[in-house]
Amino acid sequence: MAMKKTILIIFLLQLSLSIHAQQYCDTILVELIKDYRANKLSAALDELKKAEICDYQNKLLPARQAWQDSIFLAIEQQKQAAILAQFAEKKATQKAQTAEKIALQEQEKAVNEQQKAIIEKEKAIKEKIRADSLKEIATQQELLAKREAAISTAGLYAQEADIANSKKDYQEGFDLAISAITLAQQNQFDIPKISYKALGEAIYKGRDLGYKKTIEDPAKNPIIYFHSLEEGKIFVVYSDNKLMMYNIKEGTSIQQQASNSDILNFQVSPNKQFISIQQDNGNNLIWDLTKDTLISIPAHQQAVLGATFSHDSKKLLTWSREQEAKLWSIDGAFLQNFEVGAANKIYQGSFSKADKQILLRSSDWRTLIVNLDNLEQQSIAHDSYATFAAFLPNEQAVVSCSNDKTAKLILADKSVVVLPHENSPVQKAYLSKKAKVFATLDLANTIRVWNSKGKLMATKNNKERIKELVFCTKKELLFYTESNTVYKWNFENEELSSFLEGHLAEVLSIQQNKAGTYFLTHSLDNTAKLWNKNGQLLMTMNQVNSPPPRLSKNGSEVISKPAFNVLEITKNPEKVLLSH
Repeated sequence: MAMKKTILIIFLLQLSLSIHAQQYCDTILVELIKDYRANKLSAALDELKKAEICDYQNKLLPARQAWQDSIFLAIEQQKQAAILAQFAEKKATQKAQTAEKIALQEQEKAVNEQQKAIIEKEKAIKEKIRADSLKEIATQQELLAKREAAISTAGLYAQEADIANSKKDYQEGFDLAISAITLAQQNQFDIPKISYKALGEAIYKGRDLGYKKTIEDPAKNPIIYFHSLEEGKIFVVYSDNKLMMYNIKEGTSIQQQASNSDILNFQVSPNKQFISIQQDNGNNLIWDLTKDTLISIPAHQQAVLGATFSHDSKKLLTWSREQEAKLWSIDGAFLQNFEVGAANKIYQGSFSKADKQILLRSSDWRTLIVNLDNLEQQSIAHDSYATFAAFLPNEQAVVSCSNDKTAKLILADKSVVVLPHENSPVQKAYLSKKAKVFATLDLANTIRVWNSKGKLMATKNNKERIKELVFCTKKELLFYTESNTVYKWNFENEELSSFLEGHLAEVLSIQQNKAGTYFLTHSLDNTAKLWNKNGQLLMTMNQVNSPPPRLSKNGSEVISKPAFNVLEITKNPEKVLLSH
């Protein structure tokens, strides 16, 4: 500021001085200006330095400090992260070590358990081997005992067969010799020689034990029906309505009658004395074989559809297309009329075992039970057509089947138990004579076995259509489908097996004799086959015609129809085979 005032004063003086003084002033002024400028520049530099220092202090130092702080913070964070990472790694390592330790413990435990299981298994195997060994020993001992008993029994049979032949009882000798041979074959030991001797002697000296005979009508009339009566007799119906009784062994006619109308069906009385013959003209014939008389009963105004004898052979129940059934005495006297309502038909009738009741199955969807003592009636109604009805063998109940998908069991106290078949109409009931059970069969191929109180015991669903079934033992039944095999079903353990195999086409029928020793099957392959109770094939009959072959009730005769007018009777078929 002083510099500025000095320069201003010199400048003003210069204006009032001489030229030389002015030049001097100019020189001084220039120097002063230079000094001023130099001072000003120095001051400016000083100011600039001060500004730089201030700027450095105000801007650069905070930035540098912030940079340093950020670097320090980053370093601190990195240190903390490293510490955390180290801690996490340490923790993870500890966790992994713990998990590994637990895994090793579990593995060790599993190995111990496995070793323990192996030890237990080895122990169980040893126990089983020991038990099997003991069982095998027991079985071998049992088989040995049975074998020794069979050898002893076979030897006894053979000796008894020889004794029977010596008494000319060749039938007994034959049977005992066969028993000895069968025992030997079943138990695989040498057949007693004496049994062959006894068998040969029985066959040679008792030639009539087994034989084949043929019966043929000289007039060549076709055979319509045939039925085996008592031992050695057969009843035959021909197409010309001729009724013939033959002696089978001789092949000769012993009795003959004739019908004046077409014969629709026939029945043989339980005592084998009477034959009931239904005619198309509404009459029913009763042929008394003892007296050889033929009684004609004007039973109905339309064709007689069916008839059945009472169990004591003293009464006959008949029915036709009319709405009534009629009861007759065996001498043809009318006893009682049973009506089922207008426009209804009777399709089935039967007597109870004690002949105290009858049942009638009619077209009005019901089964009628009639007490013959007081004529009291009980009606079992269905919601659809009744397909079958029967007294159970113990006579304590009646079973009635229907298209309404149920069967109904009527007990002795008149209570009704419904036996449901959820899927299909029930077509028939099958009765067992060897056990207090019965079976029902529906159209969905389901068999259900019930006890006599209506409790369900077993169910069998079959894929193929079941055509027929028959009880063969107390716990087994046979049935056949549209195949060529007869199956056996054990309804106690529900095991199913193929039983009778050998036909080349569909099986059409199966029969069992009363003793249960034979089965007779008939097939579309035009053959009939006879089997023993174990399912072994005994004989085959070829060119079999309708009606199908039949077994006599005692099973000793097989009757077949190899031609339209010829019957072939095989007596004791297994003995015929052996004798040949």
